[in-house]
Amino acid sequence: MSQDTVHIEDILYFCNEVRKIVALGFDAFIGEDLMPRWAMERCLQNIGEAANRLSQGATDAYPHIPWPAVVGLRNVIAHEYDNIDYNLLWQIATVDVPRLVEQLPS
Repeated sequence: MSQDTVHIEDILYFCNEVRKIVALGFDAFIGEDLMPRWAMERCLQNIGEAANRLSQGATDAYPHIPWPAVVGLRNVIAHEYDNIDYNLLWQIATVDVPRLVEQLPS
């Protein structure tokens, strides 16, 4: 199994974990319990890290995926943790993550 395959599997795994958090609903995500937000942050960060580890050939094979944005979100979460817009994270989780899953091989 190639490293790219492993990284794509990681991306899909964490996308599925994001789906589980989304299933809790927005109120649970944004509520007093920080765990769903922290879990979402971590999953999205891991998606970005796995995307960053893909070879140029792998990213070139999926030119319709905005790889710089995927990796960029990881950088925002990791380095600008005090400026995270949770409404935006919810939108990414409910719109962009499912789209990413559809575009990658399963």
